[in-house]
Amino acid sequence: MDIQELVRAGEGTTVEFKRELPRRDNALSTIVAFANTAGGELVIGVDDNDGTIVGVEPRAAREYEQKLGSWSVQLIQPAVVPIVKTYRIDNRLVIVVSVERGYQQPYSLVSKGVEEGTFVRIGASTRRASPSSLESMRLRSQNLSFDAEPCIGTSVSHLSRSHLEVYLETRKTVRDIAPTSRIDSRWLAKMRFATRLGDQTVATNAGILLFADEPGEHLPQCGLELARFRGTEANEFLDKRSVSGPLVKLYNEGLTFIKTHVARRAVRSASGRSERYAYPEDSMREFLVNALCHRDYGTGTGPVRVAIFDDVIEITNPGALPPGLELSDLGAGVSVLRNPVVGRVLEEMGLIEGWGTGIEVAQSALARASLPPARFVLRGHFTQVSSNWRWAADLPGDLEAILQLAARCGEIDSKNVAEDLGCTDRTARTKLRMLTDQGLLIRRGNTKGTSYVLR
Repeated sequence: MDIQELVRAGEGTTVEFKRELPRRDNALSTIVAFANTAGGELVIGVDDNDGTIVGVEPRAAREYEQKLGSWSVQLIQPAVVPIVKTYRIDNRLVIVVSVERGYQQPYSLVSKGVEEGTFVRIGASTRRASPSSLESMRLRSQNLSFDAEPCIGTSVSHLSRSHLEVYLETRKTVRDIAPTSRIDSRWLAKMRFATRLGDQTVATNAGILLFADEPGEHLPQCGLELARFRGTEANEFLDKRSVSGPLVKLYNEGLTFIKTHVARRAVRSASGRSERYAYPEDSMREFLVNALCHRDYGTGTGPVRVAIFDDVIEITNPGALPPGLELSDLGAGVSVLRNPVVGRVLEEMGLIEGWGTGIEVAQSALARASLPPARFVLRGHFTQVSSNWRWAADLPGDLEAILQLAARCGEIDSKNVAEDLGCTDRTARTKLRMLTDQGLLIRRGNTKGTSYVLR
């Protein structure tokens, strides 16, 4: 392990800094969270505010090693056995507690019990696990997923034959997959749309989500909330809808809603004048289907929410990122499938083109439209993508042109702007200052080498 590189990279999902040994339960909560999420390192002797290496005293280092080892084995259930090592950096001692991702999840503090003592990592923080997170961990430890589990209180009769036939016809057209000769319980079980529960055959959660007329009657967390707000704050509704039904219906109606509330603009080309949406359709489709496919459908969660403001679209789905996935992985071709049955069906229907490629496709479409990349954030047990469908509302055309230039080039200066707008360097500097004052650009460098990037 390159401990210096680890410290330089800073805190995150798999790294936590502490100046000194935390209180027992705080240290154990972090260890539990690493074991329940993606593993990680608790680094003691590094300031958790600025990443400065402060070190620990040699006598304290030996004491910390002994305590951390015994605490983890005796006070965590199932026991966690971390690797505790001491490193010397610039003549200072740093203790690194390395924890592997566990395969007997959920791990919890014995003193608090499973419900109160189970923790997970969300971004760079340790949080108590939500009920749906606990449910997901129990399933993962058995190599199962929520969407393949039986949906209690259902039967195969809850799966609409017409929805199943549309699925079969669509996958034949899109993927050239031969249709089944008959839709019966045996075929439904093979496709993991149904499963045995005792002496009965019941629908799986995926079967209900995909093919029931009203999935919300059995899985009330399934649904889509749509809103268009006036301005840039969630204060006044211009339009609001709640959509229920199978996932493909949610997708289609969500896409229609976004298109209804995103402006169209004229585009001139060699072939003449045409109109297109101000926000790329590829980005609409990929971000929406990504939320519906990869969200956490566990008990206690809620609907996916789409909020459209005068300049931004926000799509929020229940569930932090799956274990092993970081925010930096999004758009980098990395895929961890939370709902494999749902994902397979959406891929066969052509709504998903390939694992790990959807966000890259959406970001590329934004770049071609001279819009900034979408931003991904974790808000507690929710994941949100925020994407500009146009620049700041009521922004003059010349200032918007500068932002589009920054989106295309990544980094610009007054010379670039002057050439693009056909104005003087002094005018370009004035406009750049206006955008910086509005918080839309970030200024870098000194007077002679000043450049600007999108915030």
